Amino acid sequence: MGNCFPGRSDGFLTEKIAHVIFNEFLLKSNFWIDLHSGLAVGLQTSNVTPVAHVSPYTARAVRPKNGGVCHIKVNMRNLVKQGDLFAEITGPFGKIEECYAPVDGLVYRRMANGVVYPSAELGWIAIIENVLRNH
Repeated sequence: MGNCFPGRSDGFLTEKIAHVIFNEFLLKSNFWIDLHSGLAVGLQTSNVTPVAHVSPYTARAVRPKNGGVCHIKVNMRNLVKQGDLFAEITGPFGKIEECYAPVDGLVYRRMANGVVYPSAELGWIAIIENVLRNH
């Protein structure tokens, strides 16, 4: 479930549960601690990891213009800069499109490699400036 956050109200059951937890609990808290790893949706500042609220207002989706087979080039919790290669979309005759990070930030959600359609969410990037400001 951890990779489903912030979830979707119209998604699969796990995404719906993540959406409720995120919107009803996490967004209403002053901070929370990720005990699973050093990075979650935020940056590690000490042994305790305060995590900023990430919502559609502080994050941007990466979406392709074309459909095809997606090859994600970044990992979860990677820091990326605007313009970094996020994914490649290929077809039967080679590369169709390269998708770039639209903002500087932290990759906190990404899809597995596979077939995608135009405008599908390839991943989400938490905007570092907003995460630190909300922190």
